[in-house]
Amino acid sequence: MRPAELVRVRLEAALLTGRATRLEQKIVGGRGYALASDTSRRAREAAFLPVQSPTETHLRHLLARAGVPVPTDGRA
Repeated sequence: MRPAELVRVRLEAALLTGRATRLEQKIVGGRGYALASDTSRRAREAAFLPVQSPTETHLRHLLARAGVPVPTDGRA
């Protein structure tokens, strides 16, 4: 796997994790926000991914510099 592909996969994984946990919270409803729930734990872990080194911004920068299309998270 080329380095740019690895960077793209890391970014896509972080974005997918965020989308998946938001969907889970919608499906589970209010009980998913309880601190002790598995849904809440997954949401906290997913929220950490974009700021973990390398950050989402850094990954996007690396992809843009390599001329690779940058995936979006589907939000405006």
